Amino acid sequence: MNRYGANGLGYKTETAGTEIIHTIPPSKEGVGQITSLSYTDGGTAHTIYVMREFGRTITAAAAVGGATTFTGLTDASPTGFVANGFATIQLDKGVHTSKITSWTSASGTLILDKGIPSGSTAAAGNKVWNHGNLTQADPQTGVTHPVFKTPGNASVPLTLPAVAGLEALIGGLLDESPIAVVSDNATTAGKFNSLTYQHARPS
Repeated sequence: MNRYGANGLGYKTETAGTEIIHTIPPSKEGVGQITSLSYTDGGTAHTIYVMREFGRTITAAAAVGGATTFTGLTDASPTGFVANGFATIQLDKGVHTSKITSWTSASGTLILDKGIPSGSTAAAGNKVWNHGNLTQADPQTGVTHPVFKTPGNASVPLTLPAVAGLEALIGGLLDESPIAVVSDNATTAGKFNSLTYQHARPS
């Protein structure tokens, strides 16, 4: 494998009970791979889900910062959008991942819990990726999302890899596909300290 584009995402937290989301952006030439992860829970064990693509579609109309509603979408085949699932919107610069509030197939209306960031835009024809919900089986593998469990100790972060020399912890399965890394952030607020990634393509 040829590996390229090493990069990282830093500190991020939310109030307890609100999922914390970091997104590894897509690359047209390869798949994303997590190379390291550091996460501290608040004394209660959290579950971190590595959410790959379940399907994709495109936006039917342009959207501006703050937008939570996208209409006229076709469903994201092969596994459709579901309430309480997660979706990533391709912005004109970057991506935005949010929990899904609702999906209405008859009108193709997707409503997100968090709007796209202020100052951002998403043109008509931009990609929308579906990650399913936390318990759905991945259509590529037939099993549920890979997970990491935290120690349940606010003084002991989950730090991966645990051994030196590992080229990647886990990666995506499809080209030009984001990976949403989602902590359930249950009970007591936790935080991502860092998450590093790269992209890879066949030699």
